[in-house]
Amino acid sequence: MCRRLTLVFWLACVAPATAQSPVPSEGYIVFNQMFEAPPVPNSLQCTTALRGPLLDLAFRFNIGYRVTCHLPDFQTTTAIRAFTRVTPHGAEPVLLWETYALPQVPAEMQGTDSLRRKKDLEFWLSGSFSVGEGDYRVEVLLADNMERRSFRRWDVHVARKHKEETISPTIAPGTVSPTVAVHWDGKLSKTGLRLTILLDAATVNPNETRLYVWDRAVLLESLASLLRQTPCKSVRLVAFSLDQQKEIFRQDKFDARAFSDLGDALRQLELGTVSYKALQKGASAALLLDLARKETALKEPSDAVIFIGPSSHFDEQIPKASLATLEKGGMHFYYFEYFVGLQGDFPDAIDHLTRDLHGTVFKIHSAAELGIAIQKMLTEVKPGEVEKKPDSLIPEPSGPFWRPFQQQ
Repeated sequence: MCRRLTLVFWLACVAPATAQSPVPSEGYIVFNQMFEAPPVPNSLQCTTALRGPLLDLAFRFNIGYRVTCHLPDFQTTTAIRAFTRVTPHGAEPVLLWETYALPQVPAEMQGTDSLRRKKDLEFWLSGSFSVGEGDYRVEVLLADNMERRSFRRWDVHVARKHKEETISPTIAPGTVSPTVAVHWDGKLSKTGLRLTILLDAATVNPNETRLYVWDRAVLLESLASLLRQTPCKSVRLVAFSLDQQKEIFRQDKFDARAFSDLGDALRQLELGTVSYKALQKGASAALLLDLARKETALKEPSDAVIFIGPSSHFDEQIPKASLATLEKGGMHFYYFEYFVGLQGDFPDAIDHLTRDLHGTVFKIHSAAELGIAIQKMLTEVKPGEVEKKPDSLIPEPSGPFWRPFQQQ
C-alpha cells in the first residue's frame, strides 16, 4: 500500500477568507429562504461530495464536504461563499457559512482557448462541522459573485460503531456546531523537557493527495494535546511533507504565535502538486533520515524527538547501512502514529525508522490513547538526560542513497 500521488499541469488550492461560522441572526431569515426557494439547475459547475461522519481525536463526529471546480470557468470570479444548512431530526436547522478567496488565473492564460480546454486545471475547497449522534439533513449551497449556484443535499445517520461504544462523545445528540479552531497558549516550564516535534503533514486518508480542512484539524488537535500535556522547557517544531519531499515549516523557538503560523502553512500546503524529483525511489526515506540526522547532530540535542502524524507511505524503509550515520547519544525517539477511520494498523516509513532507532511507536486511535501514550513517554524521559555534544560535528553522510534528496 502506498500513498497515491497525482501529477497535474497546474494546481491551485482555495484559501478560506474566513473560518466557518454560524450565520448572524440578522441574516438568518434571508439565507434560510435561499434553501427554501424552488430548486434551480446547477449553474455553478462544481462537484460536491460529503465526507464522514468520523469520530475525531477530540471525540466529536465531524462531517465535511469537499468541492472540485474547473478553474477556467471562474476567470471572472473572485470568491465563492458556501452556505451549509444542517437540520437535526425534529429540530430547527443550523446555518453555517464560509467565504473562500479564489486563486487567480495567470494573466498570460486568461481568456485563451487553450485555457478553456485544460481539463486538469482544477481547484478544491473544503469545509466541516461537528455533530452529536442522531439523524441529520445536510445541505450545501455554493454561490459566487456572478450569482451562479450549486446545491447538494444528503441525509446522514450519525452513531458510534462497535469499537467506539465505550467512548462518550463531547457533543450532545442532535447538536450541531462549527469545528472550532485549535489553539495552544505557548506556556513553557523551566524544569520541562527540551522537545523536538517532527510533524508529518499528511492526510488521514492515505488515498488522498490534498490536505483538507479536517486533515488540518486532526494535525493541530493532536499537536495541541501533546503540548498541553507535556511540560516543555523549549519546543522546536518542523513540519514536513513526504509527498512533496520538503520541509514546509520550521521554528526553533515554537510558541503560541508560531502555532498560528503553522496553521497558515498547513492551509497553504498544496499536496496535489508533486515534483518529479519526489517520485524518485528512496526520496521519502532520505528526507526522514535527514530530519533525524539533523537532530542527533545538534550540539544541544533535545531530550526527546517526537514524530507525530497519520500513518502513510507504507512502502518505504531506510537501508540499515544508512542508519549508521546516526549517533543517538542517549536521545529518545517516539512516533505518535494515529489512525483515523483506517482499517488495519500497518507500519509506515516513520514507524520503521523509529523502531530502527530503538525508539517507541504509539498507535493512536482516539484522544484517550493519545493521552495514555503521552503519560507513558513522560515516565521514560527526564529533563537533561541527553548530554551536550562536543564541538566536533558528525560527518555528513555520503553514498548513492543520499543523492536523490541532496539534488532537490
